[in-house]
Amino acid sequence: MMFLPANESMDKALHYFDESRRMAESTAPKDSFDRIVCIAAFGAAMSYLVGVRIGGGEPIPAARLEYFRAEVLSRIDADQQGLTVYLFEAVKSVVIGDLDEALIRRSAIQLLLDDYPGVSDILDEYDREALAELDTELLEKAIYGDEVTDYTILHALPPTHWWWPFRARS
Repeated sequence: MMFLPANESMDKALHYFDESRRMAESTAPKDSFDRIVCIAAFGAAMSYLVGVRIGGGEPIPAARLEYFRAEVLSRIDADQQGLTVYLFEAVKSVVIGDLDEALIRRSAIQLLLDDYPGVSDILDEYDREALAELDTELLEKAIYGDEVTDYTILHALPPTHWWWPFRARS
C-alpha cells in the first residue's frame, strides 16, 4: 500500500469526509448506489488519516496539524453514522476473510482514537460493541496464524497496534 505525503493526505481526508457528509445529509432520495458511494467516501477519508500519520514528505507544522485534527473531529461528529458503518465494515472484512482490509481499518480506527481527542466521546454503545467484536475476531485470526499479504504499513505503526498477526505472535 502506497501513501501520499502527509500534507496531501490531510487535504484528501477532509475532501472525502466532506463528500461523505454531503451525501449523507442530502435530501434527495437515496438508492443503494448512493449509500455505497457515501460509505466508500468515508472509507477513503479514513485511509487518508492513516496516510497523515505514516505518510512521508515535509513535517506538518503543529498549528496545521491541530487545525486538521479539530476539522476531522467536527466532520466525524457531523457524520457519526459514517463511523458506525466503517466499524461494521471492518468486522465484515474479518468475517469474509479480507484480513488485510480489516487490519488497516482497525489501525485507522485506533489512530483516530489516539490522535484525535474527542473521538472516543462520539462512539456510542453499538460502536464500542463493534470495536470489541472486531478485536475478538482479529485476535482469533492472529492466534491461528492467518496470513497477511500487506506488511508495508506495519513498520510505520505504533507497537500498540497488536492486531497485526506478526506482532501478536512475537
